[in-house]
Amino acid sequence: MILKLAISLLLVHTLDADTALRQKQIQRFESWQSPENYTQKLSRMAESPFAFFRASAAIYYDDIKSNRLKLPENWQNLGTPMAPWISGDMHLQNVGFSNIGTEVVFGLNDFDESMPANPAWDWMRLMSSIYLMGSEIGIEPEEIREIAKETLKTLRDAYQSIAKNENPAFEKLIDKQIEKLSEKRNPLSAFEKWAETKDGKHRFLQDEPRLKPLSSELQSQIFEICEPVAGQKIIDVAQRLEAGLGSIGRLRYYLLLENQVILEVKEQAEPALSLAGLNKTNLSPANRVCQASRIMAPDETICLGTVQIDTKPFTVRVVSPYKWGFDATDLKSSKHLLQLSLSAAVAMANAHMHSVTDKRVRTKLSQELSEVLESKSVRHEGIDEALSWAEQLTLDHAGLVEWLTKSAK
Repeated sequence: MILKLAISLLLVHTLDADTALRQKQIQRFESWQSPENYTQKLSRMAESPFAFFRASAAIYYDDIKSNRLKLPENWQNLGTPMAPWISGDMHLQNVGFSNIGTEVVFGLNDFDESMPANPAWDWMRLMSSIYLMGSEIGIEPEEIREIAKETLKTLRDAYQSIAKNENPAFEKLIDKQIEKLSEKRNPLSAFEKWAETKDGKHRFLQDEPRLKPLSSELQSQIFEICEPVAGQKIIDVAQRLEAGLGSIGRLRYYLLLENQVILEVKEQAEPALSLAGLNKTNLSPANRVCQASRIMAPDETICLGTVQIDTKPFTVRVVSPYKWGFDATDLKSSKHLLQLSLSAAVAMANAHMHSVTDKRVRTKLSQELSEVLESKSVRHEGIDEALSWAEQLTLDHAGLVEWLTKSAK
């Protein structure tokens, strides 16, 4: 009842068509949430326009389906009939660092929404995220637009390099961060962050507020279900709290293995693309995400497998000791935003094309996508549409903040 009341009141103090549409979309995509999780998600969405954006991938695709966000005409059916896997939630905080052994690598790091689909949907979402993050750090709209222009040119060149069987390079910002992480981190960094050794036994930190102890019954259940996938003896388990934004309401556990490796066991659900009615997949949610991470991530062993806990599907993946991503506070200038955006474009192109296993098809598709991005006027048309949509999302965020402020009085 509380949830229904909260949803019915959402933003009703304004009556414009945009607000009414957003209200219906939130009702449609978040009605499954418990009242507590729903309130938490609204609060997190209110933190900034970028947070609102991160938490509402299904709204993005619903807007594409309804032509509220319109792609340039020759971008609308890319990858047909052979579609690469896409991020599905492409933005500047879904790229970051992980590792292959002790080598630090950069690439896409979130695959919860991934599936085979039109790569231009990733392009537009990346452009929108550039606007929102740029606005958050105080960069003027015209400068953001220039960054978006350079990003699409870099994306075009990256596809062209892949078509030639060459590796497109990342920017200096990425190389410097790889050097820092290589110096400061080690294979036990995840253990040192989340766990400790007490009386000769390893365990999760007892005073870490983001880790919640489980009942002995649930502990035993998770041990039994996950140990065959982990391939190591599990010595501790905890529920991971306050992680992610779009996935608020989904369960997440951390497992501590005997060899001091930490695994994340994360509940998976139907992707935003499917919720919006754009694309369907026959894969189960956990199998879909696991397959995506294996064919798109820089580290192909990122997903160890899948399990079911109380009939819910979960992925099991290693928590990288070198995991790190950029927040707005890490970007000190428009130059930093530009370098991150260009590197995100390269990472996106790499992931798209790495998902196409047939080399001839990959070469052909890379060349086709590069040619599609060749037209300057069409690139600018896509940028204008993506930035305009992001501006509207900023207004939607302001409406949410106003409503939450009024409801708190």
